[in-house]
Amino acid sequence: MRCGLVAFAEFNVLRLMPIHCLDSLFSTGVNNEQIKFTNHSAQIYSIAISSNNNILVSASADHSICIYSLVDFILLHKCTGHLGPVYCVKISSNGQYIASGSMDATARLWDVRTGKTLRIFAGHTQSIICLEFHPNCLYIVTGSADRNIRLWSLNKATPLRLLHAAKGSVYSLAFNPPGRLLASASEDKKIRVWDLLTSKIIVEIRCKDSPIVRLIWCKDGTELCAATVDGIIRIWDFASIQVHSESSRHHEPKLIQSLNAKLLSLEYTFGTYGTLTM
Repeated sequence: MRCGLVAFAEFNVLRLMPIHCLDSLFSTGVNNEQIKFTNHSAQIYSIAISSNNNILVSASADHSICIYSLVDFILLHKCTGHLGPVYCVKISSNGQYIASGSMDATARLWDVRTGKTLRIFAGHTQSIICLEFHPNCLYIVTGSADRNIRLWSLNKATPLRLLHAAKGSVYSLAFNPPGRLLASASEDKKIRVWDLLTSKIIVEIRCKDSPIVRLIWCKDGTELCAATVDGIIRIWDFASIQVHSESSRHHEPKLIQSLNAKLLSLEYTFGTYGTLTM
């Protein structure tokens, strides 16, 4: 019987729960049993699932990341090397690499198959809070409490761009699908969209309430969605913003929705936006 899977963390415990389609809920023999992993000894800060849904990775305050198989539901590797809590983790779209960012001000590139460190990215002066793989899997971008954004080459671990405009910690980063634009959100309640070829800001959006903690583009890059930790969701028509970016700095979203709950996650799937709240 076909079903989906949701992964979430409670302190140091990673839980997997099946999500069944509506018709299966009325059938007999539906298995709602949770799978639980307890390989971390401290708070789990971030989890990621590979695009083929075969690999799950978690990052923890115990300075480690864990790589799990979602085929056999076993721990494949517990990876150590960071000298502080690991705040963020991502899997490349080709499924070959994992990137992690830590309080130790470094990011690391890991081999999914072996669990070994391939590269160490050093250059930030404070904690790395967020990171993303470029769509072509040749670069990563990191955002830090030092207010800087850095673009790195995976081949040589060398910094290619330094993007500095935020007046506070950088909380979220998102490449548009073609990979030419990068959206960033920071503590100063501003969203900035960067042209990576010129390293210039082409759009800047000011948000009135809490800082944005999650950014995501729709599949074709025509919409940009942002979420605050207190559950305010905004969606902008990015094509319209680009047309009017020079004439106005006040860009109204096409949709504003309050979830009346604390936001845990924001994703784009099946042609729409989905949230996990508490």
